[in-house]
Amino acid sequence: MPTISQSFLSIRQQIASDLGDLVATFTAASGSTTGCTATGRIAALPAGSLIGAEISCTSGTGLGQSTQITSHTVSSGTVTLGWPTMTALSTDSVCEIHKLATKKQYDDHIYSAVDEMADRTWTDTDIITLAAERGNGGVQGLRRNEYPLPTSLNWLYGVDYLSAGPSTVHSIGYLQTQRAFGDDAARTRLSQGFQVPSDGLYAYISFYMGKVGSPTDNLTCVVETNSSGVPSTTAVTNGTSDIYVASGLQERMRYVVFTFDPPMRLDASTQYHATLRRSATVSSSNYMTLGEDDANGYANGALSLYDASNWAAVTGSDLLFSVCAQAPWVRLTKANWRYSPQAVDALVLSKLPSEGVPLRLRGGTAIARPTAETGEIPVRPDWVLSRAKIMLLKSLGSRLTPEPALAGAQAHVQELGMRPLPYRLPPADAVRIQA
Repeated sequence: MPTISQSFLSIRQQIASDLGDLVATFTAASGSTTGCTATGRIAALPAGSLIGAEISCTSGTGLGQSTQITSHTVSSGTVTLGWPTMTALSTDSVCEIHKLATKKQYDDHIYSAVDEMADRTWTDTDIITLAAERGNGGVQGLRRNEYPLPTSLNWLYGVDYLSAGPSTVHSIGYLQTQRAFGDDAARTRLSQGFQVPSDGLYAYISFYMGKVGSPTDNLTCVVETNSSGVPSTTAVTNGTSDIYVASGLQERMRYVVFTFDPPMRLDASTQYHATLRRSATVSSSNYMTLGEDDANGYANGALSLYDASNWAAVTGSDLLFSVCAQAPWVRLTKANWRYSPQAVDALVLSKLPSEGVPLRLRGGTAIARPTAETGEIPVRPDWVLSRAKIMLLKSLGSRLTPEPALAGAQAHVQELGMRPLPYRLPPADAVRIQA
């Protein structure tokens, strides 16, 4: 199917054009803090006709600025505009001019139209951040049936689990202590050595981890080759995971899944190291903690620490982790999962797959406002155009009458008002996440 998409900028300019209010768009030829010059089609407008209109910079130097035009002259095909004060425009500054409404009014009504759609449409998404916690091996009692839901979901369609169990796992049942990561220069990075039992494509590595404070930076897992028992700093092909945002961690430790897409090729009985990295500098108040077994429970690798210069193995200690090969997903029947609305929304599972097996949540995420002029409108543009026009025209009220270009605008409002807002039905078994 074709993709229907428009940028925020194009939506605003289309609305203004429909209302006869896109007076001009142009690129500055030169600029100062109190005015600019331009050439082209804008030079066809009569001198003085732009006085009182609003000029807004939509791209380049001066992006985001708006002010009122106080002078307008034309000479030999060059327009000179003046205003009280604004950051000087340059030859990369693209501007638009409106008379009927301000740019802010257009933007506010477009945002309102997008917000109005938030409970009626959403973006389908698959989220892989959790893994099953059964507590197999070592100390028992760490089985977990309740898992935190990502805050981005507004619908939960279903739950899947990876069809193949972990190729390598050091269970959370071996938890003895905790190891800080990213809190001090001595722990700039942290790594776990491991081996896999067979050649193949591997797509998931999970660590049992939590947070202290409020880290918000990006975490990645990088699988590196071996150098005398510690990471070599050389990643295997496709050995850098997708980003996991640290703000999604909880204070209570849980398995966090790092996804490798495309998967990496690993060889049997070969020493590798799964290295955790954070994008921010170390912080003594905002950092991560990982579950650790200091009783030498895992035979094919060890914990290593990086102090920003050198790696050093920690003899007798291992992290709690799992490594999974690429495999199909299996759907968990609705009878085996339910949504539990709490302070932190939870997914409750009555059936658990093997320890360390990734879980995939299928759901819908709330649509989000565009964050830039070039950002795409997250729902069908024709819906946003209709709703934004209705709200804008109603807010302008009596200003419509003296504008000849807006003859028939009231009829346009009535026509748009007859169109029902679109609504998308959720899939069968879907559960609405409470606000």
